[in-house]
Amino acid sequence: MKKNKILVTGSSGYVGGRLINYLANQQYLVRCTARRPHYIEGRFPSSVDVVKCDATSLSDLMEALKQIDVAFYMIHSLGTSDDKFEKLEELCAQNFAKAAQKNGVKKIVYLGGIIAKNQESNLSSHMRSRLHVGDILRQSGIPVITLRASIIIGSGSLSFEICRSLCERLPVMIVPKWVTIEAQPIAIDDVIKYLYKSIELNLDKSMIFDIGCPQKTSYLGLMETYIRLTNKKRFILRFPFLSLRLSSYWLALITPVYSRIGRKLIESLRNPTIVERKDDTNIFGINPMTLQDAINIALVDKEETHWASSLSSTYSYSNSTLDYSTKEKIFDTYSLKINAPDEKVFSVIQRIGGNQGWYFANTLWKIRAFIDSLIGGPGFRRKRRDEIFLKPGDIVDWWRVEKIENKKNIHLRAEMKLPGRAWLYFEIKKINDTQINLEQTAIFLPFGILGYMYWYILYPIHWIIFQGMCRHIKKRSEKNV
Repeated sequence: MKKNKILVTGSSGYVGGRLINYLANQQYLVRCTARRPHYIEGRFPSSVDVVKCDATSLSDLMEALKQIDVAFYMIHSLGTSDDKFEKLEELCAQNFAKAAQKNGVKKIVYLGGIIAKNQESNLSSHMRSRLHVGDILRQSGIPVITLRASIIIGSGSLSFEICRSLCERLPVMIVPKWVTIEAQPIAIDDVIKYLYKSIELNLDKSMIFDIGCPQKTSYLGLMETYIRLTNKKRFILRFPFLSLRLSSYWLALITPVYSRIGRKLIESLRNPTIVERKDDTNIFGINPMTLQDAINIALVDKEETHWASSLSSTYSYSNSTLDYSTKEKIFDTYSLKINAPDEKVFSVIQRIGGNQGWYFANTLWKIRAFIDSLIGGPGFRRKRRDEIFLKPGDIVDWWRVEKIENKKNIHLRAEMKLPGRAWLYFEIKKINDTQINLEQTAIFLPFGILGYMYWYILYPIHWIIFQGMCRHIKKRSEKNV
């Protein structure tokens, strides 16, 4: 093992997850933080120390940063509501800077976004927050290496998956003005290399580096390159009058991103994101790959991490695990006997969602998902990481896997827009080697009168859907037994 002890925050995120695996493979002593450690269980090598930590808690960060030499700050609250977004990011950065200083951390590495010097007074809330976070970290007195990137290209990255969805699904694309703004993308593999090289970089002061591929382009140029490399025929029509808000709703309907995150992404692209200090990056000894190479690799690359896996891509930063002491919770349980071994039933349940569908009334599920997309929820666009196996923290359409127990129980937590919180539990109780009892429980925690109205108005539909789902799980489990 190498002597430097590294802390990586944002372990469930797209970049953070890849960085942890890379550093562990390079024999560094790696510690990572997670608000819900069970969500990232099994994702990293056993040598990685996973600690429970909420960045809004100074005491949590004080514990996480003990005996750390180099700390990577990868915390981003992209899915938080607009009125709380900047204040939450400021609080997390202040706590991190204070805890790092008190623990004697030698270096902080921060990944932010490229900001042109003449654009600092005309930034979106997203980019303004990125800039402010960097300032807060540097005020700690600890040397901070700030790497600023434009669009990150890689399988599972937010920007690339939007591009892929648009180019794959639409034979004719109507594009607004923001897609023509200059940008300088970078491959995720190169981002990881820059982050890795930052560990051993000998600097006694804070420095800012812009990183990107050799050529300038735009989001439109990215889509045109994708179309050319995949040999597709697409027609692109420019419509400069499409507003940012309408653009975000359009993305929500067509791509895997929902409107709140889409709006923040689009707003961040309204300013040029061009590498301005190219010579500075020579000290890293890295030659970034071209845009064409980055897209080609993304097209064949295994999706190691995905933007939607990050807990910051959901709506609430608070702990939403079901509190069984809450009196207002509503339970709706369906139970039936299945003539199949428990492992066969578990395998069927584990395949639910994604391309497989929900086994019953898929049209109703799709209608509900479409409505969810219209009001800013994730809908069905996120699909699944793997079509066969699930892990805690995985996305299943608009659900997230909250817990898997002993290959018998699967707990899903809803992330769609609701006037409350919802869970769906599948619990297998073994009767004998060839027979089990399946309990499927829908749980709802209503928020006020609207929550109760939602539940009871839709109860007849839920009754039909969940009963039907149980029957079809039984039918599939007993097939070929």
